Amino acid sequence: MAGYTLPFLRLSGGLFVLLLLFVVSRSAQVSPELALTSTCVECHEGVDTLLAKTAHRILVPPEGERVRNSPSTCGDCHDNWEGHLEEPGLGTIGNPKKIGPFENLKLCTSCHVSPHTQESSEFNVHFRNKLGCGDCHTVHQPGVEHLLVKPSNDLCLGCHQEIQTELSSVSHHPVREGVIKCIDCHRVLGEPGKALSFVQPNEGCYTCHSEFEGPFPYEHEAVNDYTIEEEGCIFCHHAHGSPNPRLLKQPVKQLCLQCHFVPKHQTAHGGIWGKRNCMECHVDIHGSYTSERLFTDDLFGGACFGRGCHSQ
Repeated sequence: MAGYTLPFLRLSGGLFVLLLLFVVSRSAQVSPELALTSTCVECHEGVDTLLAKTAHRILVPPEGERVRNSPSTCGDCHDNWEGHLEEPGLGTIGNPKKIGPFENLKLCTSCHVSPHTQESSEFNVHFRNKLGCGDCHTVHQPGVEHLLVKPSNDLCLGCHQEIQTELSSVSHHPVREGVIKCIDCHRVLGEPGKALSFVQPNEGCYTCHSEFEGPFPYEHEAVNDYTIEEEGCIFCHHAHGSPNPRLLKQPVKQLCLQCHFVPKHQTAHGGIWGKRNCMECHVDIHGSYTSERLFTDDLFGGACFGRGCHSQ
């Protein structure tokens, strides 16, 4: 029996030594940042749990060593942590929200590199008005989309109150109803002076209103975003709200008469057409597959064209 016991003891001892070396190795790999995080959560209880399901989740020993693309540590965002450990207090630890918009953006973009963060430092009107990442985003209170301090529509309309007034108009985009969000259209600006996220003015509109995109054999020039004004849809429509139907900037007839004036409409047949709404006949106002004058197909079988007085 002794001949069998000795090899077993040797094997057991060898396994114990290997296990001990593994534990020591893991302890040696714990970085100072991870040790710092472990110290932080001893006082700031629940922070690690709060951030566990976010991109800013923190990792504390002995869960593992820090590797590339690993979770964050407290020291990544809060500087002067050494002084804070020696003298705890709100005034002894770096607060990213209080370092100014430029330094705040610089800190965040050390990890977050995206079109949004890039344009924030180049074109964004918010940054030019001294608003940094921390004015809209929070880290320690997750729960809202994109780690915003509050739901995106409430956040935007909290500053842009004139837009909130427009959204209260009789005809409005359903932002208040929660059907669409401000950031659906205004996320990445990408060009100075441009309010929309999209390259072309109509691009955002066609995301929802694809039936007006065409292409049409017979186009309405006002709809095309390559007009001199480069406005496209918003040449006729208010983006947020209007007292007129269909978000129009003016009542239909007045809107059309800004560009079109047809004298015969005022005189022919006793001037009856001068009192009519333009869209009673020109129904396909965004573009037509059949009529150069954007007429509705219903007119072609009626008296106007059926008798041969007028061409299509």
